[in-house]
Amino acid sequence: MYYHLTNPHAVTANLIAILQPSDHLAIIDFEPNRRLTRISSGEGAPENRTGHGIEPDVVIAELIALSFLLDARYDDYSAANYYLIFVRTES
Repeated sequence: MYYHLTNPHAVTANLIAILQPSDHLAIIDFEPNRRLTRISSGEGAPENRTGHGIEPDVVIAELIALSFLLDARYDDYSAANYYLIFVRTES
């Protein structure tokens, strides 16, 4: 669950180190559930992870900023989940 990452840039940096250019990365997660706002993403989590779930546009922006391109987006993947596929670019 991507929304649980308290340091997404460090995790993504590790992914960049192991993925080759043109490799794919899939993220399946769900949008924040307003009824579960008391469930946080953890101590030290970025401000955009203050609830249960994460907006897909936040995931997209973070990964694009770190040398990934959005290849496909499925907003109705399974129940309330979305499915994002990224391609690692040359950095």
